Amino acid sequence: MWRRGVSEYKNELPHDIKTGIRMMMLAGPEAVENAYIQEQYCEWYAGLDGLAAGRAFDFMFSEQFLSHGFGNMLYGFTRNFYICPFNDRLLLGLATGLPPDKRAELFYTEALLAQRAPELQHVKYTRKAVNELLKSKRAI
Repeated sequence: MWRRGVSEYKNELPHDIKTGIRMMMLAGPEAVENAYIQEQYCEWYAGLDGLAAGRAFDFMFSEQFLSHGFGNMLYGFTRNFYICPFNDRLLLGLATGLPPDKRAELFYTEALLAQRAPELQHVKYTRKAVNELLKSKRAI
């Protein structure tokens, strides 16, 4: 979950189109000012309705970035079977309907682990900051 999306949600800010384009990492900084790219992004954004419009960064990540950027990397591993769980807007909408700040804090991840796989709760994440966040939350 990207911090900008959480910030938009928590602060009830309007969606920032240029930030969305920049986060897609299509090219250098010139992509943000490209009128055609802005038009295409705005068309895509206009097609989002309901919860999706308030969670545009989540939708952009799953529908746009995963398909052209990070997603291609996943298929390069020989021992990896990856299917994006967000293969349609209904599933994505259900997942992004959960408050972004709670998702960013790993609230739901921790709850799922506690309920369905408590034996995995001791396994550390690869990011040090995530481990520190969880350590501080668990100490409360």
